[in-house]
Amino acid sequence: MNPPRLLDGDVAGDTDYDIITAVEGTLGNLSSNADVGVTFRFGTDLLKTYPVASLLPGREVNPMTGSSAANYYVYFSAMGRYQANNIIIDGNSSAFDDDNNSDLDLEHGQNFVSAGFAIGFKSWSLLFSAVSASKEFDEDDDDRYSFGSLSVSWVVD
Repeated sequence: MNPPRLLDGDVAGDTDYDIITAVEGTLGNLSSNADVGVTFRFGTDLLKTYPVASLLPGREVNPMTGSSAANYYVYFSAMGRYQANNIIIDGNSSAFDDDNNSDLDLEHGQNFVSAGFAIGFKSWSLLFSAVSASKEFDEDDDDRYSFGSLSVSWVVD
């Protein structure tokens, strides 16, 4: 199922923009969370990449690989998360028991912002993303942490 597009339109020529929303969630013994986010994209051929748009695009394969024309887009995303449990931080039974033998307290409210770009031409593509995320546990000395991702894809004919 595709994420809902709140808004989309033409800027000039082949250049378009769109605003995409996302609601995601996981339920499990490793972790359980609910995420809500929004992404703004600006570029060419956005409908082709719309079905695989992600708030954290470094986790996805760039769908521009193998396209017949040169395409690009830049994006900015923001996401909020409520994390109910995380076995790595809380210990084995944190969702059901406050006495979990962990020295760390899970930060239930979390947020992420990411920005990046994707380009593709014929058989290759490049996807770069940078993410800034809030801390996952109260005792963390840093309020935020950052990471980046660079993905190069090539289709062999």
